[in-house]
Amino acid sequence: MPSIEKMRYAPVSARDSNDDDPLPAYADTHQRRLGRLLLRPLVPWILTALFASLSLFLAILIDRDSSDGLGSFAGGYATDFGPSKKHIHVSQHRFTGGASFDEDGMMFIPNTGETRFIGDPKVYPEIDYNWDNLTWGRYVLITKGEAIEAWGEEYATQEYWDKKRGGYLAGFDIFHTLHCLNHIRKSLNPSYYGTDHCIDYIRQFIMCLGDMTPVPTKYYPGLGSNYVESEMPHTCRNFDALRDWMVDRF
Repeated sequence: MPSIEKMRYAPVSARDSNDDDPLPAYADTHQRRLGRLLLRPLVPWILTALFASLSLFLAILIDRDSSDGLGSFAGGYATDFGPSKKHIHVSQHRFTGGASFDEDGMMFIPNTGETRFIGDPKVYPEIDYNWDNLTWGRYVLITKGEAIEAWGEEYATQEYWDKKRGGYLAGFDIFHTLHCLNHIRKSLNPSYYGTDHCIDYIRQFIMCLGDMTPVPTKYYPGLGSNYVESEMPHTCRNFDALRDWMVDRF
């Protein structure tokens, strides 16, 4: 493969001073002037073609996530429940709950967010309510047509019919995962017990999401090392809008 040095162009002055050039200097000047005159009317067309090509490229780039049949984060994936897609709204959201350290290296969480989800439930009794409220109504009735569209004909059978609710019952993964995380939270308290199912399910959910948001690390003198600064903006689907839609379906 030729090196970059070998591919370097010669200076213009070197080409102009070539003794083997059969044309006089004035002929070269005349040709350049004639070339500019011929090119000038074509400039608008060239620019139009350039911008059209750029617009087409951007349109293809934007639509790339949906053209492969998998859908997109903002518009809804192929595996998302169809009627929920119009309720998907995307925005940037700064995470809370990042750890900090005092001069003695003791960790504390300065910002727990507007609604408390962590801490000792004996000190903050509202924590259990806040968690339960996140996932209330997480199983909804869907029609036979919705069941077939979501899972296929084999699921539109009596085996998947809920006799108590009188229809096909469906849950949504975001709320199932939150439910599992709540069980893990409770397992940190001796009065509760977590399950391997929840731990492994959350692992799969995190790996499936594949969030590549970069997070920095911050040096804490009391700790003597860096620690992740997790309170960074993330691109998120609006949870409240999706939850409100689910509760309306309940």
